[in-house]
Amino acid sequence: MSLLQQLLALHRADVQVRSLRSRLSQADRYLATQQKQLDDVLAQRGDVETQRRQLQAQVANMEMEGKAIGERIERLRADLNQSGNTKQYTAISGDEGDRGSEG
Repeated sequence: MSLLQQLLALHRADVQVRSLRSRLSQADRYLATQQKQLDDVLAQRGDVETQRRQLQAQVANMEMEGKAIGERIERLRADLNQSGNTKQYTAISGDEGDRGSEG
């Protein structure tokens, strides 16, 4: 192989190396962009998970409140049904009205 052929081969190899380095640089930039997007999505996911847990706790509290109110209503109904006279009925009804205005 002559010196000129060797120089041409070296030039072709150098062009290929530069091309590969350019592609590697582009791939690194793309990877960095994708990593940033992933980090953003993971942060959003954390925020959404926190909100979900808070909402689940609120739902549980409201369900407990609803159950307690339902039990109180049933208890008052039973007391009203068992009241023997108008005075007892009025006293229980008044208690129910007072409780209703507290909520």
